[in-house]
Amino acid sequence: FNFTVNPSSVTMTNSAATFSVVATITATQPGATSYSWNVYTPAGSCPAMLVVTNYTQATLSGSCCGVYSIVAVAMNDNLGTPIAQASHTFEVQCSGTTGLENDSPGHFSISPNPTAGKFTIALDRQARQVAIIDLTGKVLLERETRNTDVEFDLSHLPAGVYFVKATFRGDLNRISRVIVQRN
Repeated sequence: FNFTVNPSSVTMTNSAATFSVVATITATQPGATSYSWNVYTPAGSCPAMLVVTNYTQATLSGSCCGVYSIVAVAMNDNLGTPIAQASHTFEVQCSGTTGLENDSPGHFSISPNPTAGKFTIALDRQARQVAIIDLTGKVLLERETRNTDVEFDLSHLPAGVYFVKATFRGDLNRISRVIVQRN
């Protein structure tokens, strides 16, 4: 199944700016009896609200610049399990001075990305914890850390998109994505 996000690109231009996008399932999953929606924001302290209009549509509103991911999970309530998932990632751009641009501490980079499995997370400051999360929101790996460079090996996981969540002092969270590819 799949879904669309409209508008597909967002630019905020002032400090009071907010955005709103609508995600709509355009092709349903055979055997699905319901859908659940999840959202991943640029930072845990970044305010965002996901309102589910009906099981095939949700509206995301927020006020921070950065990369957002919306995940729809097709469920078969008779089986009690997810049967498929789809995701859409988009970036909210900021122009001018918004006060929300990524100049606050707590950023990181992932290299190489995409990866065959092994990668390094380079943090701009020490994090308390780094976690790897799948598209359904399940925490797959979690590591306490006192370093600014953290290595992970996801070669035992299937190819796909995973989220990396770094938790810093003061419960500041930053989330990015890593793509695992197989040759």
